[in-house]
Amino acid sequence: PSRRLWLVATAALALLMAWGWPAAALAAVVPFGPEVAPETPSLATVGGWAAELAIVWWLWWLARRRTRPALLALMPLAIIFAYLDGRDLPARQPTAPLADEGLRPPAAFLKSVADCRLPERACPPVPARFLSLSDITFDVGDAPELAPIFAATLSSRARFDLTVALKQQEIVGPNLPLAYGLYAADGFDGGLLPLAAYQRLASALLPSGEAAPDGRLRERLAAVPPARWLDLLAVGHVITDKTGDVWRRGVYFDRQFSAVALPDAPLAVDVVPDLPANALWLLTAGPVGVIELALSDGRSMALTPAPIEDGLSAVTWPGVSTVAAITVTTATAAWPIEALSLVNTEAGTFQSLVPAAWRLVQSGDVKVYERLSPPARVAWLGAWEWADTADEALDRLADPGFDLSTTAVLTGNERGRYPDVPWDGRTGEARLMAFDPTTVVVRTDGSASGVLLLKEAAYPGWQAFIDGQPASIATADVVYRAVFVPAGDHEVVFQFRPISVVVGLVVSLASWLGLGIGLLVAEWRARGRGL
Repeated sequence: PSRRLWLVATAALALLMAWGWPAAALAAVVPFGPEVAPETPSLATVGGWAAELAIVWWLWWLARRRTRPALLALMPLAIIFAYLDGRDLPARQPTAPLADEGLRPPAAFLKSVADCRLPERACPPVPARFLSLSDITFDVGDAPELAPIFAATLSSRARFDLTVALKQQEIVGPNLPLAYGLYAADGFDGGLLPLAAYQRLASALLPSGEAAPDGRLRERLAAVPPARWLDLLAVGHVITDKTGDVWRRGVYFDRQFSAVALPDAPLAVDVVPDLPANALWLLTAGPVGVIELALSDGRSMALTPAPIEDGLSAVTWPGVSTVAAITVTTATAAWPIEALSLVNTEAGTFQSLVPAAWRLVQSGDVKVYERLSPPARVAWLGAWEWADTADEALDRLADPGFDLSTTAVLTGNERGRYPDVPWDGRTGEARLMAFDPTTVVVRTDGSASGVLLLKEAAYPGWQAFIDGQPASIATADVVYRAVFVPAGDHEVVFQFRPISVVVGLVVSLASWLGLGIGLLVAEWRARGRGL
């Protein structure tokens, strides 16, 4: 190459090397990701880079003079440099087998649900998805026990990698759902495909102006998204850490499910533990409503919270009794409730509550919540409307007045055949009969024609059949598959038959056929020459 091109390449490499210093500084303010700790290049690293550049420049100088040894040395030196430069990559750092073979409690619980190994549970063909919310800055609870075990066998870097791996196992992070046979909702393997359509849908769950370019919602969500988006994503479990929870006056508050009581929409606590208590403490901006209580001893009361300190209020009642029901009401304005906890001031006990249709099923290093009524992966919808673009469909889905449970927003080429239909009370049922990576079977039974919504990515290559006859697939709710089904009982089959498989098969057969013909010709020629 010319001297100018070589100088440009050298300058580009030098800038790339120098990036290590500002990158480490920016990591303090820009979310680069917690999996790899940012480090500035060491003097040894800088010296190695300088030596590499000097050697390459020397060889280039020799090569310009057509020195054969210099040309022969370029390739082995390039291999050696690549080996040396890759020694610090995470994949090259050995650590304990526990980093790869471990199964932490949250994943074990989700696998038990997916494999239907828990008692008194229905066994659907495919379970609901889960969503993780954590930037993995929490502490690993068994770290003090693991430290002396690996102190003599693992370096500090290897112990750091082990800790990161254990945290990823706790929150069932990227690449693990597929290994565990679980279904994630954040666009990684085992869940929805991180396509462009999914990126648009994911952006609706994030604060305005933010995006998830890699399909990862885990580090960007500060709280559990609203129920409408969880329904749309078919989320049945949520995994969160405890870094956002707080203790106030010796009482623990779970702040993962903040909620708002409205004048026309009281806030109910759907799962109340059997804890004898005489008070309910609230983290709230201010008492603007009433707490309605139903006690197990038959008493009912409506109490106004009294402030304890800034942001903390409480209602108390005479005597200690278990609580059967809790409802938060307001008549004048929206009342945000950050967290609630039942408290027994006499015994010094407490229990945090979840003010939503969820229950806490596991609590350790992280928490696992389960929806009381998990959404189905398929739905029969009696109404639909069309959108010209995916962005227009997303705007419609984000409208609080839009009913996701009755209406689908469709995009595709079927608009002329199936115009908008408002919901008029028609009902139907969709039952998932079989599910595997290439085939999905659904039974539908509707009082009128409707839309079968399958909450799986609308990816090219999928084909649909209604009672054995081909049917067109429309894109529903930005990212999913939908098929129009007539009234009555029908079997709908989705099969993955991409044209690329057929093309690949034809090319492979042609290659084998060509190879066979070539061998026969070679054999015929060899015999003709008497070989």
